[in-house]
Amino acid sequence: SLSILARSRALANNQGKLSKLSEQLYPQLIDTIVITRPPSFLGIIHSMAQAVMSERVMSKFKVARDVGSLSRMTSLAPEAIPRCLGGAREWDAAWVPIAPDGTLK
Repeated sequence: SLSILARSRALANNQGKLSKLSEQLYPQLIDTIVITRPPSFLGIIHSMAQAVMSERVMSKFKVARDVGSLSRMTSLAPEAIPRCLGGAREWDAAWVPIAPDGTLK
């Protein structure tokens, strides 16, 4: 039973080291995640996530409850934000570099 405890401790130590390494390597791939018009239960999910995610990762999440805060967080003018997100822009897929037949434009 003592050897199981030692192995469990070693596993926990290795998981901790891997977690710190992952935190250092991968979060830089995402600068900010903006959640627009969140559901009312987001606070509960946020609290649960804080228990398992690092403060560094949690700091990347921003909540935009309206188009004004979304505009400030993303540095986009409200006219450039699609209507589906509360902005004034009529969204179209003209900027997508893939034609309807699947080829690149």
